[in-house]
Amino acid sequence: MLPLQDILGVLNKGFSQTEKQHTLVEMAKLSGWSRFHFHRQFKTVTGETPKQFELRLRVERAAVLLQSSTKQIVDIALETGFSSHEVFSRAFRRQFNISPRAYRAKYGQNDSTQYLKNAQIARSVGPCVGLFHLSTKHIGRQIMPTSDIENKDLAAQPIVFIQRQVPQTQLQALFAECFPKLYGHCMANGIEMAGQPIARYVAIGTGKWTVDCAIPIASAAQSEGEIEAGTLQAGPTAVATHQGEYDTLPESYAVIEEWVQQNGWKNNGPIWECYVTSPAEHPNPTDWKTDIFWPITKG
Repeated sequence: MLPLQDILGVLNKGFSQTEKQHTLVEMAKLSGWSRFHFHRQFKTVTGETPKQFELRLRVERAAVLLQSSTKQIVDIALETGFSSHEVFSRAFRRQFNISPRAYRAKYGQNDSTQYLKNAQIARSVGPCVGLFHLSTKHIGRQIMPTSDIENKDLAAQPIVFIQRQVPQTQLQALFAECFPKLYGHCMANGIEMAGQPIARYVAIGTGKWTVDCAIPIASAAQSEGEIEAGTLQAGPTAVATHQGEYDTLPESYAVIEEWVQQNGWKNNGPIWECYVTSPAEHPNPTDWKTDIFWPITKG
């Protein structure tokens, strides 16, 4: 079994919360492993080497600063751990295929409230964008009580999403592939994110499931290739929060379904779940929170 909580612990102890450049030696020391073992396990869990991971985060944080502040580009470069403007510009162009100056001219918003919210979401999601819905082998089982379920009238929420058909057993692999693509698309195109990643279950059967991997955005966007633009369903919705590991989500779904039936409602569209907490910020799976949304109508 992979040392998942150890990797998450390293991210939580400072790697996800600072722009400081960490060396492989420093990160291995946090984990308590040798450099070689840490490097191998880190890439297995996150899909990136420590160096790739850290460089991506620093460039993404710089992109948010270019969007939401009036700081000089050279100051942003130094603040996010680059040794010079030239080194920063090369790394930025390599990741986003655009220069920092052109990116600011195209997407800069000068301290708008929404872009500051976007910065908070990027800081939360970036370090663990490929880690949602991880299996933890039932580290700490918690079942949500029915008293936590509410009937809410939701407004339509714009999203960008990728739709795929996969067996249930491949959900985590799907999210590990698609959430980074969506997140990177938002960062590269200056799209303001409005919330944590979402999985919408369009069709569930005994074979493959049809699933939308999505990220909420502040305003409607354009579809581009496999990344589609759409909305989450508006209207009456049973809403509840699942506390604990992702493996126990089916138990919470069963509780919500029973509540819906007992209150004279029936399902009225695809169900979705939003990953409220980021594994990198909360290494203990018992602290993970997942909001569940169950569209309903009178039976």
